[in-house]
Amino acid sequence: MTPADLHPLLPHRDAALWLHSIDAHDRDRIRGTCSTDCLQQLHEASPVLLFEAAAQLCAAHGALYAGELAIKSAHIGKVSAVRQHAALNPNTEFLQLQATRLSHSEQSALYRFDISQHQQPLLDGQLLVVLSHA
Repeated sequence: MTPADLHPLLPHRDAALWLHSIDAHDRDRIRGTCSTDCLQQLHEASPVLLFEAAAQLCAAHGALYAGELAIKSAHIGKVSAVRQHAALNPNTEFLQLQATRLSHSEQSALYRFDISQHQQPLLDGQLLVVLSHA
């Protein structure tokens, strides 16, 4: 899926859309990419802030597998257990993202996310996504 394909899944547009593509997904996992350019718009370009790209990946997964319960909105409820493993390489154009859904209910979903650059771990953690339904 390209950025244009993501528009029906996410409300983010232009610079707010950090997710660049979705490469693969199933009911419990999703994999995609984001551009490192997304950090340039921030005053503090810390790799820890890349949890936003992971959150967008998780939100896209939720939209793809919502089933009969249409999701009106998804918000980050909590980011936890975040670990930065390496410094961001400024010469890296795209980062690889993956998320695994650990549990879910009608009201929320818990994901484990991993972000890497050239197969080297960069950042990982957990995201609790809070869901509102239409």
